[in-house]
Parts: sequence; C-alpha cells; structure tokens
Amino acid sequence: AGISVAICLFANDYVIQHKQFKGILLYLLATMFHYSAILLLFTPVFIFLRFNIKGILFLISAFFIGFIVQKTIGDYLFLFEVNEVTYSKMASHIEHETYFSQILNFKGVLGSKFPYLFYAIISIIYLKKHLKYHIEYFDILKLQPFLMMGLFWVIFSISVPISERFVRFYQPYFIIFLSCLIVGLLHKKYLDNYLAWIKVFVLCMPFFWVLYSTYFHFSSVNLL
Repeated sequence: AGISVAICLFANDYVIQHKQFKGILLYLLATMFHYSAILLLFTPVFIFLRFNIKGILFLISAFFIGFIVQKTIGDYLFLFEVNEVTYSKMASHIEHETYFSQILNFKGVLGSKFPYLFYAIISIIYLKKHLKYHIEYFDILKLQPFLMMGLFWVIFSISVPISERFVRFYQPYFIIFLSCLIVGLLHKKYLDNYLAWIKVFVLCMPFFWVLYSTYFHFSSVNLL
C-alpha cells in the first residue's frame, strides 16, 4: 500500500495542475500495487472542492451515503478484502453480535474520527483567515481538494469501517495542513516562549496519536 500511496501523491500533483491524463496514468499504475487506488481515478471530478458551502455539503453527504451503503450492502463489503487471512478475520468479526456496538459507538467515533475532522477544519479556517498575512500558505490551500476528499472518507468510514483504508491516500495532506497550523501558532507573539511549545504539543498530540494508531493498525508505518 505504501508504494501505491506514493504514486498517487505524484498523480495528485498532476491533477491539481490540470494534467489529468498523466494523473490518471499514475493512478492506474498505483492500482497495480494496491487495488483500492482504483477509486482515485475519480479524483479529477472532485478537484473543485474547497472548504465552503459546497464542500461542507459534500462532507455531510458522506455520512448519509455511508449509512445507506452500510444498510444495503454492508454485510458483503468485506468480500472485497483480497487478503485471505484478513478476509476470514473480518468475516468472523462482522458476524459477531457486538460488531456494530463496538465500531459505531460514540467513544470510538470520538477517539478515531473526531481528531481528523477537528484538526483539518481548524487548519483550513486558520490558514484562510491568515492568508493575507502569510502569502506562503497560498500554495498549501491549493491542496484543499485532497484534504476534503480525505475528510469524506473519514466520515464515510464511520458507517463503513472497511473504507478507512482510503483515508491513508490522503493522510499526508492532513500532516501538511496541521504542520502549517503549528507553524502559524508558533509565530504568534503571545506564543513566543517555551510554554508555547508545550501548549502546541498538548493541542496537537491527539491528532498524532490517532495518526500513529491508524498506521500501526494497518501496518503502514512506511508511509510516514
């Protein structure tokens, strides 16, 4: 999966530059290393996404679409797992009566999904608000579509846990935006002391913990 994600990052660069043909070729190449990259072929369609009214509606739709998908074909989605060992484990796990109470409970959503939503949205709002003061963030904001697509899969996976694998294709963008938020906060005059570093660490630690836990769970530490 690590090689596939790396190739998709290059493909995303081409798509953001409106070189869709080269981007699609790279997406197809990435699919040869991990089949889940096939969905990224639709990336050019959503390149218009920004954190605005349309973007927010797009994110809200992710929850309802995920809910409908889970209710209609949720019991069969694990069939797409091509790894035999993982397939058998997931099938056994899904058949267990406590599956939905474990995966769709408030604590689970709060711990594993909320940090992605919170830090990504706060980062976008902060960078947009301070763009006129820090022009170097302009290029970063061009990456909004990929962050929004990553947020879509985060919300979608609340109802359809198997789709969480698609989040990994966008995790580097979560890191980039959070890093810009940290740098911006540290540039504030009232944070110009050692206590500032502690505050920023405490503020951002939950995101990095969830990020680490996700990579550890999927055995994809090499993506970092």
